[in-house]
Amino acid sequence: MSKHVVLWMWLGLAAAVGPLTTQAAVFKCPEAAGKVLFQDRPCEENAALTAAKGERPSAIALQSARNLVWKASAPGGTVYFMGSIHFGTPEMYPLSPAVTQAFTHADALVVEADVLAVDPQQLAGIVADKAMYQDGSTLQAALPPALWRRLTEITAGMGVPVSLLERQKPWFASMTLTALALRQNGFDEELGVDYHFLKLANQQRKRVIELESVKQQLDLFDRFSQQEQVVMLEQTLDDIARGPRFLREMLSAWKAGDETRLDDLLNEEYRTTKTAQRMYRILIVDRNALMAGKIADMLRRGGTYFVVVGAGHLVGKESVVNLLRGKGYQLEKL
Repeated sequence: MSKHVVLWMWLGLAAAVGPLTTQAAVFKCPEAAGKVLFQDRPCEENAALTAAKGERPSAIALQSARNLVWKASAPGGTVYFMGSIHFGTPEMYPLSPAVTQAFTHADALVVEADVLAVDPQQLAGIVADKAMYQDGSTLQAALPPALWRRLTEITAGMGVPVSLLERQKPWFASMTLTALALRQNGFDEELGVDYHFLKLANQQRKRVIELESVKQQLDLFDRFSQQEQVVMLEQTLDDIARGPRFLREMLSAWKAGDETRLDDLLNEEYRTTKTAQRMYRILIVDRNALMAGKIADMLRRGGTYFVVVGAGHLVGKESVVNLLRGKGYQLEKL
């Protein structure tokens, strides 16, 4: 069950989480004088990663790429939908010509949440209301002493002062550490697939439609009990301790368009406990049903749409793909 937090965030929950946790991204960087400096951006030795954003894979890599993209058609309507990785790497780009052409032909881009359209002050208010303690409570008081000690040790190893998390609720501390761990392992929300297409849509003045919103996504966590939030944070610490191996496995499966492998990696453990099942239902299954219904409405209305949602929503028995098939639509994988 320990993989779920990172995977839900990386493949299932929108990139809205990235900007929300940016305020908590702290990097421990050595200065020339040998001192240590905490800062909110990567250290200079990581500048190569930033420069690499403009790099393009070789022709051989591009030719071997497949797509996690489907096409659904109805009289007068066409919907392309693509599984996103919300935190990406330079090696994911450029996307295949089939994906680019589908986006170009679409009348509108459809995403979970339009993170580029959120007002920063509004975002700060949402964070304060949903993710931070306002009554004097602290994260330390919410956690068992042994878990707080473990959190302190792991954050120290990551170069993050534990005091940074003091006012965060357990679920948001989990997200903060997940986002930071992804960044420290070379992933960037600005290289996420949905972020990529949102920027293109703005440049091309293409209409953007939200399936949800940032507030709706954060409201999901209000449904978690204190115990479930603590479990979520404990799982995140397990993920961080184990290292980046399974992140590489997920990226490889995504690049290959291998939904079976993605399903195995994402869903293999979620049935182990009632807590895992409930969290999975809230964050993935229930949302899949709503997304499938909205996509079906688009097909009935007519027009061409390019939908980008977390890849976790497009794999497994209860995926958006299977739900649309159950509604009678024929789907073609590109």
